[in-house]
Amino acid sequence: QGNEKDFPRVYRQINSALEALRADGAIVPTPLQELARITDFRLMVTLTPDDLLARALAATNRAPNKVVHAPKLATTQSADLADDWEASGSPVQLLYLFGRAMATPVYAVHDEDVLEYAHNVISRGSQVPTRFLDALRDRNLLLIGCNFPDWLSRFILRATRKGRLAESRM
Repeated sequence: QGNEKDFPRVYRQINSALEALRADGAIVPTPLQELARITDFRLMVTLTPDDLLARALAATNRAPNKVVHAPKLATTQSADLADDWEASGSPVQLLYLFGRAMATPVYAVHDEDVLEYAHNVISRGSQVPTRFLDALRDRNLLLIGCNFPDWLSRFILRATRKGRLAESRM
């Protein structure tokens, strides 16, 4: 078990591995390619730090506007939905809810990271894309390919609702 000083190295190694896969021409999985072709999906959320969904969207000429939620991300790099995101011809909006892979520790790689990112959203802490989350509240959600602990799935659903889940209309 490494010490806390080794943590930043883990993030750099993961980012380097993802960059190497991209450089080697790693193929975007077919399910992501098919998902990217569904043009009615204008708001998308990825819970992984890789760029596979963004690449799949770009391959369909739907290069996304990338919105990254990372509490420690520099303010100059933070983003949210543009005011005109629903305008005809505007790009699909892609939220990296648990950060996007970089050489620095600004994305979730283990359970504690996920918990901290979830807490940041709930507490409306730093760099929370509130307009994006508010836009999700007004829409039906489709969760695909999620194999998360029950608490995390419930968190995602709750973070996109104004009231308790038990009070939601079907």
